[in-house]
Amino acid sequence: RALNYSPKLVFSPTLGEPEWANTRVVAGGLEDEIRRLKKEPGKAIGIQGSASIVHALARADLVDEYHLYQHPVLLGGGKLLFPAGHGRQNLDLTRLTRYDNGVVALTYERKDGAR
Repeated sequence: RALNYSPKLVFSPTLGEPEWANTRVVAGGLEDEIRRLKKEPGKAIGIQGSASIVHALARADLVDEYHLYQHPVLLGGGKLLFPAGHGRQNLDLTRLTRYDNGVVALTYERKDGAR
């Protein structure tokens, strides 16, 4: 329910008018849009379900914190979380949560002086 009431952005060059309440479609200018949003007062910006957006924002030095969920499953392949070309970032583990189903939630923040 909270997600339905929260403001949302969808970055898509092809999507028309969104049907989901409180949703705005942005056709381009990902980095500029996120820089603008980071200057506004309010809560943190979260990215869900788009590794390509996270990659682009990390390359542009726009990610302050990572929330990673480690699942107890081994796969033989898949999309890299941090592909080649992603520069080194020093991180501090600021939160660790273990769930009964074996999932581990990790929160990392950029270390001071990393920017």
